Amino acid sequence: MARKISSSRRLREDYDDYEHQDESLEDDDLDADSVDDDDLDDDLDDSEDGLDHADDDDLPVKKTKKAVRRKTSRSKTVRDVRQRAYWGVFSPLMQQVALFEYSQKEDALKDAEERSKAKNTPFFVQIVKKNIDG
Repeated sequence: MARKISSSRRLREDYDDYEHQDESLEDDDLDADSVDDDDLDDDLDDSEDGLDHADDDDLPVKKTKKAVRRKTSRSKTVRDVRQRAYWGVFSPLMQQVALFEYSQKEDALKDAEERSKAKNTPFFVQIVKKNIDG
């Protein structure tokens, strides 16, 4: 069975009442020897709940939790990817039909013109960049 735990406020009130009784006895100019120890023990027995309590200083103090620091995530540095430029010949449906080196732009334009005449649809040249493995 669980025991009843007294609150610290209740214990503090009982202790203050006890001190107040001592002060009233001193005010009446009574000697400390004339006070019966049994009377004081009876007053204390009324406030006790069967637990052995020391001063309020010995009671466990609630500790405040420290604020949790969140770790800031570092942004990863993006590695520069090397790319190479080409000329691409594209159909009207944006499909790449041919690929030429960047220095061969004239050849890419001629190829696009020939395809346009042959199929009666406009083909065009556009720059294409591809990643270099390495």
